[in-house]
Amino acid sequence: MIDQATIEHIKNIANIVDVVGDYVSLHRSGANYRGLCPFHNERTPSFMVSPAKNFCHCFGCGRGGDPIRFLMDLNNFSYRDALLHLANKYHIEVKEVDVSDEQRAERLKRQAYLTLTEFAAQHFKNALESKSEGASQALQFLNDNGISQATIARFGIGYTGESHKSLADAIADGGFSLSHATDLGLVAPINGEMADVITNSIVIPLYSKTGKVLAFSYQKLDDGIVTFKNVSAHSAIFTPKDAIFAYFQANNQIAKEKSCYFVPTPYEALMMHQSGFANTVSPLGDTIQQYTANDFSKIVRDDSITIITSSDDKEKLATSISLADSLLPYGINVFCYDYAPQESICNDLANNDADTLKSAILRNRADSISFKAQALLANAATPVERVRAVQSTLRSIKTIRQETSKQIFLGVLSQISGFQPEDLANEMAKLKPFTN
Repeated sequence: MIDQATIEHIKNIANIVDVVGDYVSLHRSGANYRGLCPFHNERTPSFMVSPAKNFCHCFGCGRGGDPIRFLMDLNNFSYRDALLHLANKYHIEVKEVDVSDEQRAERLKRQAYLTLTEFAAQHFKNALESKSEGASQALQFLNDNGISQATIARFGIGYTGESHKSLADAIADGGFSLSHATDLGLVAPINGEMADVITNSIVIPLYSKTGKVLAFSYQKLDDGIVTFKNVSAHSAIFTPKDAIFAYFQANNQIAKEKSCYFVPTPYEALMMHQSGFANTVSPLGDTIQQYTANDFSKIVRDDSITIITSSDDKEKLATSISLADSLLPYGINVFCYDYAPQESICNDLANNDADTLKSAILRNRADSISFKAQALLANAATPVERVRAVQSTLRSIKTIRQETSKQIFLGVLSQISGFQPEDLANEMAKLKPFTN
């Protein structure tokens, strides 16, 4: 538990104009500030921020509050998350009470890890901003792949540097623990010396929901296909299967639009953000973990989650189906948009403006149950594979919370498969639903 004196200190220091200004473009209006509401779409600013009261309020939708409530509502933060976010923003030391010595030691160690990952992120950023030949090649690589300077800045994109010991030496020179760096998968003993794990690469920090650097996504400069799907090794504070690339950057827009796009690779997420789809993420595993799915279920609405995928790519198809199945038990409406036969959603981004593409996605996407049934049955070469496709779809339907929705989707599957709804219902009753 955070010490009450620390909480009061955070409340006294946190400035509503500073906090809201991180998310909203504010303009002075007398003694107050005004901007477009981040909680709903509007053309005329009705969101008022009062420095004197340290309070914000939207006269359109009624949302607002002090800095803590604003962050809780906007980013779906817990009370503790909001406090930690503000403590980090204002460099306030967080003191805790009612914790054991063992718990305190673990939290101190975690903080040491987070300080080190933040240092590594800054090191990579500095390397990209240097005037070295390698930095020039890295910037050319980013430019050739359409990544703008604004995107580089927003996502904290960096470069490993030319030396295979660039980060290891910087960590040692900075007085940090190489043992901790090893725990984090940043360095390792190679040929008798401590060396960098990631070399000759563009790197992008992977952030926690509250903006802490946990690990790095990276792309080798000499790799042909740009994905940024490589992830720094499992570490003391990060597991790739739990990660969602760009969740931190997208969280605000997801909350505002009540919807989210999933894309197959971090590179596609970068390009989606750059093209105006700021509510886009890229899951790095093939399922959404329970606590994250619960987060999504609280902030998305009818438009919900659209998984952008390709039915021509077996790996992407399997991943998108698995992701959808992991979301359905939480009452989330899941859709799939198939960009096949194109190789990437980036082709659509290059040929359409954001409004046109958004309309095309909404018009052509299919609910995840229909998409799964059609895709699996289209690839079923034998009667046995056809039965398995139907059974797999039935297991997905069984995870849906609403009974009415289950009956509707049984009818949809009946039309796609040719089996009678009652026969499908009997078969579904025998099957176990998917679980995370």
